[in-house]
Amino acid sequence: MEQWPERFVYVCNASRASLVNILPMVHAGIDRIEELVIFCGARSLHSKDANEIAEAIDPANRLRRNASQWSKGRLSGKRISVFPGDATDIAKWLRHMTAVFERPGAEKLPVIYNVKGGTKEMGLGGAIGAANRDFWIVTVTETPVGVQVVRPDGQKPLARHGELTLADYLAAYGFIEKDATVRFAAEAMYAANRDRIATYANRILPKPPSNLTQMESIMRGLYRIIEPLHDSSGRHFYPGTISAAGVERVVRKEVLGLLEAMDGFLGCRLGPIGDTLDVTQKDALRFMGGGWFEAYLFNRLTTALQGTDGAQLYANLHLAHAHADGLVGPDMAELDIVLLVNSQLHIIEGQDVEHDHCGGETKLRIVDRAKSFDPSPTRWPDR
Repeated sequence: MEQWPERFVYVCNASRASLVNILPMVHAGIDRIEELVIFCGARSLHSKDANEIAEAIDPANRLRRNASQWSKGRLSGKRISVFPGDATDIAKWLRHMTAVFERPGAEKLPVIYNVKGGTKEMGLGGAIGAANRDFWIVTVTETPVGVQVVRPDGQKPLARHGELTLADYLAAYGFIEKDATVRFAAEAMYAANRDRIATYANRILPKPPSNLTQMESIMRGLYRIIEPLHDSSGRHFYPGTISAAGVERVVRKEVLGLLEAMDGFLGCRLGPIGDTLDVTQKDALRFMGGGWFEAYLFNRLTTALQGTDGAQLYANLHLAHAHADGLVGPDMAELDIVLLVNSQLHIIEGQDVEHDHCGGETKLRIVDRAKSFDPSPTRWPDR
């Protein structure tokens, strides 16, 4: 394991895949960074070109704001510089890197250049401009996520003095958690009703696991009787009583078991002979329409991750855009389950079946995206 310099000047290429810019800062420890230089692949910081704004200018501005915040204001003013230029002009980035070494910090400290992100021309020009200097080249690896230094005998992993928090990860992409109270309430409900949720899930999940046909039959039977409790959009809930009488005989026993498992939960009451259920709360409809799956998985993951250092697990994470002026935009996405471990974000989302039941809440399969929450493609692009 290679060690970071005690102090250094950090140079990176602004990238829409913001994780590649911030990971070296986090793993090294931001207090080690004397100056931050951001190479921005836009001909002008005031460019109106939509591609340059999305790929370079906005990421550079977010990185500058976040670095100042994370360093508690130390990295600001002359300690942060943004160098714009044509992303395909090798000579431009050679000259920019030469200028970096003329800065006061680089006269006494090593320069660490992160070549991940930006264009190949930016990386090549920067590397040439640093020839015969006190200079390190680092890169960010994908699996596992980490930072490596490039040596003549190969790439060597660098020490990890810190890991990303969820708030830092979201901030890197311009997002913020919209309302943590929603998440707290969901997580508390899942924990308080662990046994009931497991009982409900075990009456649906196939045995053996490969027998999805039986599982789908049970769920379709259930959806048929809860359908009158909502409109076609799934937004409006109508309290009412559901009955297993209309369920196909082949799965009626299983659906009766599900009604029984809901008795006394989320405002539900089982009828006197056990074949009807009074549903008075929209949360109950959401749970029966698919929410049970994410609740069950969240509890299983909570148990599995006990004792795992640094694992951060979240349920019902609502996201919004964090604007530069400090304002927070409207709720724009909800993630069922999010796991952040060793600076790697995993998103677990339920996948809808062919027909949208309960306003999109129907879930039969789990998709573990197992990748960064990143508006760019799965594999980091050159830019």
